[in-house]
Amino acid sequence: MKRAAIYLRVSTQDQTTSNQEHELRQAAERAGWQVAKIYKDHGISGAKGRNGRPAFGAGTPPSANSTL
Repeated sequence: MKRAAIYLRVSTQDQTTSNQEHELRQAAERAGWQVAKIYKDHGISGAKGRNGRPAFGAGTPPSANSTL
């Protein structure tokens, strides 16, 4: 079974990632993927680069050959 990571982000602390997580877990299940890790950034603008989004930077492997 293939493994996948999910990255979730919302721009404000008042928002929630729960709907995103639910939808992406369902998509992974339909594709036959095992969700190995979930990365979340709360209250962080998507306009901030990798350095401004800690979970995004942690969840993005340095190369396509990296493992989760």
